Amino acid sequence: EPFAVFLDEDIAFHPDYLHAGIKPYCTAERYYPEINEFFTEFEEKTDLKIIIAAHPRADYIARGNPFDGREIIIGRTISLVKESQIVLAHMSTSMNFAVLYRKPIILIDSKEYESLLKTYIKAWRSALALTKINISEKWIVNMNKINVNNKKYVQYKEQYIKEPGTPEKYIWEIFCDYLDNLNA
Repeated sequence: EPFAVFLDEDIAFHPDYLHAGIKPYCTAERYYPEINEFFTEFEEKTDLKIIIAAHPRADYIARGNPFDGREIIIGRTISLVKESQIVLAHMSTSMNFAVLYRKPIILIDSKEYESLLKTYIKAWRSALALTKINISEKWIVNMNKINVNNKKYVQYKEQYIKEPGTPEKYIWEIFCDYLDNLNA
């Protein structure tokens, strides 16, 4: 069954807030009702079920499922991105997987988010020429117009994910080749 994946960042409870001594980018009381309303409308308009790729440090066992019962999957972000039709996110580092698998990304913004989060969303939008939806406003999504800007994805990959001119291989393959050449 076709699906969209949401790259969860535990926006309301991320442990880095405590370590950095900052307040969350959005409170749980504002974040979850608004994003769940968006998810419901998105699912209705696109016929794509949304699966949540849980942030690795989010504790949904202790807190419960804040996504209105949507499926939350832990530890399978890469395969979820690979198998999805589209990726929904704010600013997750896991968007790198969407770039590698050439998946279209929709950025989610809101008037409820702190300005720093909005700045990160804006940066991702600019870097990859992505569609952004402000879920605090009336929005329309035309799935036929959501696509990948190949030039931007390649530039991003070469600038942030891998060095230009390096082989298209897994790191362990490169390391094994290196060891083989030492013994030759």
